[in-house]
Amino acid sequence: SRGVQSLVRTKTADDPFEGAERIVEDYGIGPLKPNTIMLGHSEDPDHYERFCHLIQHLYEARRNVVVLRGYGQDFGDRRQIDVWWSGLKGNGGLMKILAYLLQTSVQWQNANVRLNVVAAHEEEAEARRKTLGPVVEQLRTGADLNVILAEGRTFEELIHDVSASADIVFLGMATPDVEEDYVSYYTRLQERTEGPPPTVFVLAAEDISFREVLA
Repeated sequence: SRGVQSLVRTKTADDPFEGAERIVEDYGIGPLKPNTIMLGHSEDPDHYERFCHLIQHLYEARRNVVVLRGYGQDFGDRRQIDVWWSGLKGNGGLMKILAYLLQTSVQWQNANVRLNVVAAHEEEAEARRKTLGPVVEQLRTGADLNVILAEGRTFEELIHDVSASADIVFLGMATPDVEEDYVSYYTRLQERTEGPPPTVFVLAAEDISFREVLA
């Protein structure tokens, strides 16, 4: 009804998690296969174990994973995109690309991308401005570097204090090979970042140079 032309492939499975794994394994046309999978956050903690197993499966298959929490929530004025950033390697590079792609969409074209970087003290803050500032300026995507002094605040306090006015937030996730109990890690992550605005959790699995993509 919307005039979208597409190829459709249907898979049957006993549950959505198994079905998702099968689709990812089989989807594609010849050598063309998706490198990034977007999932909706599971609101039921009873499903976290299966959900985390799916994330691990996708990561091991070298697929980037993007989890949206807050589907159906209001995105406000679509003016502020917050990225909690650690540079262009791994999750940081992928989050910057995703934020840029979102910014170029019609609905978000007037939005500002803010790269939030945490520093423990003023000396560290100045060092981050000197090292990351030129990197941000060289990118053709446009973004504002926002170096934040922690001042004794926990990470969850920083997120709620700084990103309370944002319309969407991007956060990186730890890799499954680093976290021994990924279900416990994912549960803690959700508890620490609970509440609005809508949040996108990003896990980069591909070994690519994000700087070359963004430069």
